[in-house]
Order: sequence, then C-alpha cells, then structure tokens
Amino acid sequence: MPIDPRQRIAIYLDRMIATRPEGVTLPTFSALFDPASAEPYRNYATPVGGSCPAEADLRALIEEFERRGRVPRLEFVPDASPGLAQALLDAGFVEEGLLPLMILVPRRTDPEEGLPIAFSLAYSPPELAEAARVQNEAFGGEPTSQADIDRLLRLVGRGGLVAIGREPPGSAVASGLVTAPVESVAELAAVGVAAGYRRRGYGRALAAFLGKEATARGVDLLFVMAAGEAEARLHRAAGFSDVGSILHVRRPTHQPTG
Repeated sequence: MPIDPRQRIAIYLDRMIATRPEGVTLPTFSALFDPASAEPYRNYATPVGGSCPAEADLRALIEEFERRGRVPRLEFVPDASPGLAQALLDAGFVEEGLLPLMILVPRRTDPEEGLPIAFSLAYSPPELAEAARVQNEAFGGEPTSQADIDRLLRLVGRGGLVAIGREPPGSAVASGLVTAPVESVAELAAVGVAAGYRRRGYGRALAAFLGKEATARGVDLLFVMAAGEAEARLHRAAGFSDVGSILHVRRPTHQPTG
C-alpha cells in the first residue's frame, strides 16, 4: 500500500535535518540550527517518527534552543503526529500559522509559455548571489551577505536546485529553490519575485519550472508550504494540489522552561 504523502513529508522533515551538519538529534525531536542566522524559519525542530514527546523531552528541546539564543520553534505535519499540537500548546507554545500543505501533480499545461522571462538553474557564486539578492528583497530580509551565498552553495552541493528568472536585457527578477531530496521527497521554497515585477505570472511560472526540473532529477514527491491563500492559489496554478496542512508553532522566550 502506498505511504500517505503527509507521512512521507513528515519522514522527510525529520531525515532532512538528521543529514545536515547543523542538525541536532534530541529525544523525540530533530532540530536545525543555522549558525549564521537567528531567523526563525532557519531554526526549528520537527518530531521524530510521528512521536508525541514526554514533558522532559519538551523541556530539553526548549533548553537547547534557548542555550543557542534561538526562539523555540517547530514545523510539523499535525496529521502525522497525533497529540503533539496539544502537548505543545500545553507547554506554552503558540501557533504561528496552519499553512496549506501542497504537492505537485504533473500536468500538461505550461505556465511559462508566452512570458517574457527565461528561467535557468544557478550554480556559480555570482549566480547564487543574484538568487540571494532577489530572495532577500522579495521576503524583506537583510542585504545579501556571503553567508547567504554560502548557504545556497551548500544546498546545491547536497543536490538541491536554485533557479533564477531573467527578464530582458538579463537582470534577475525571480528566484526560488528546491531542497536536496531525501528518499525522492523534496520541498519547493523561497519562490520570490522582485518588487516591480509582480502580478505578471512569474512566481507561478518559476514554481512550475522548478517542479519540472526536480521531477526530471527523480523527485517523485515535491511539496510546498504555502504562506497563505494568495500563495496557495499561485501554487495551484503551477500544478500543486492541497493534501493537508503544516503547523508552525513557537514558544515565547520570556516564559520559564519548567
């Protein structure tokens, strides 16, 4: 019997962290800590194997985040970890968002067709610097740093994909990425378009381009966590379909740990 895609995604989230140098294994959790950035979306934990942790495990998780100067935070598939959401709320975590979880469904239509933009994969430091610049601008981040470029270089080195979209005469105006696959599962993320170039279909076309490139490289389950309904519509137009949700929670740091 095929494994439920939500369960495969939950397994991916755990094993992806476990294979990263910056990943940390804790009792019933895997946690990812970015040494160069305290951005919450780059520092988070996920449950191991759909487990529901004991109170002592949650205390250990909170203490590890706070020891590293990071906000205790989790991203997980609630359907794959029954009871975990309530346990976290009881421990003082608050919900950041319940995001649409979507997977790519192959389709015949091509959202790229007829648009005045050309997409390509980025590999070299100068190309990845362009990708980082667009992503930082699109998501309101800090100015592009060497740490951003190094992060994308590591992603490509692990087998992930970074794409840029250029409008004539050639400046990069869109960028996105696909994480390195784990057991043929990967995540589409950071799909962004520079200010002044939005509402032209570029984000939808970029998502479709990365979907095709990932599929051609053996990814048979590509998922995305849509930040909201507007992004969900974009991804549906690019060939993604809703399968469930991803829950993001954090614990305010002013609370006691036990």
